[in-house]
Amino acid sequence: MSTSRVDPTVVSQPVPDEARWPGLATPPHSPLRARAAEALFRHAVKTLAVRVTFPDGTVLGAGGPSAPEMRVHRPAAEANTIEGSRSNIHRHYDLSNDLFSAFLDESMMYSSALFGPGDTLTQAQHRKLDSVLDYAGVREGSEVLEIGTGWGELSIRAASRGAKVTSLTISQEQKVLADARIAEAGLSDRIEVRLCDYREATGEYDSVVSVEMIEAVGASYWPTFFSTIGKRLRPGGQFGLQAITMDHDRMLAAAKSYTWIHKYIFPGGIIPSVHAIEEGMRENTRLKLAGMREFGHDYARTLKLWRDRFHQRWDDIRGFGFDDVFHRMWEFYLAYSEAGFRSGYLKVHQFGFADPR
Repeated sequence: MSTSRVDPTVVSQPVPDEARWPGLATPPHSPLRARAAEALFRHAVKTLAVRVTFPDGTVLGAGGPSAPEMRVHRPAAEANTIEGSRSNIHRHYDLSNDLFSAFLDESMMYSSALFGPGDTLTQAQHRKLDSVLDYAGVREGSEVLEIGTGWGELSIRAASRGAKVTSLTISQEQKVLADARIAEAGLSDRIEVRLCDYREATGEYDSVVSVEMIEAVGASYWPTFFSTIGKRLRPGGQFGLQAITMDHDRMLAAAKSYTWIHKYIFPGGIIPSVHAIEEGMRENTRLKLAGMREFGHDYARTLKLWRDRFHQRWDDIRGFGFDDVFHRMWEFYLAYSEAGFRSGYLKVHQFGFADPR
């Protein structure tokens, strides 16, 4: 009878769930289609002081172990058609309402807060909402279109001002909880949440509001997004927008990249620049810029609070069915994003656009 011993120096790694993390355990591989391109690529990099690592472990380049390394992957198509958008949103926002409830504050806002002196996170989230609603001119009697419901807090805040709100989402999970929260607030008669893509919107409104949804639109669809805003606003209407932004040259570079954020966190997404937003509105609507503010450091603070709470509530989150791979990935995602805002690489802006007529 023989026995085996476990080597204590070997660290057991969790096995990724292939259904949840496609490509993480078995990266896509297409040798026939890649053969010609690989031959050209080998010739190009063989004298460079870099390392190029393929999914099968092949290493190219003249660099040593400490040289800069590039890992090559083949991304699947993630175009933001109407069906593609539903699929992309499903992969993030439909993960679990319980997950988001665990680390967000009671407002259930998954976007940057705007902090004032002494604000709690919830107070800062309401300050943010009041600011963007002011940019959109939302008041008693306003008819409001919200693009991107989230879990309903902006609609609740707008309806509390006496507005009538139509809110659009393509997340079934978010709609279920948003409807429940709206009913609990006693505002179901003033708010209708529709499971509807922004391109399928109808009617005219006094105000349109969208908070951190444009990042999921995709650059090739920005003209459609902006023109939809113009079509849905009545003459004299106003648009309030909150968007994560980056410098224009960085945006152009990012548009050509495919990173782990695209693959595992926000498929199909791209962060716009202020220039892209202003140009898109100018070319596709009659609206003029009426106001703007930037508060990226508030986003860093927001993310820090989310990350702390995510860590504190991990045992609860694990109980919802999330594994250790998810734990490490999301802690890194939250910290990575926080660093982007602290460094100024990423910013967040609110914009007010108004029809001059």
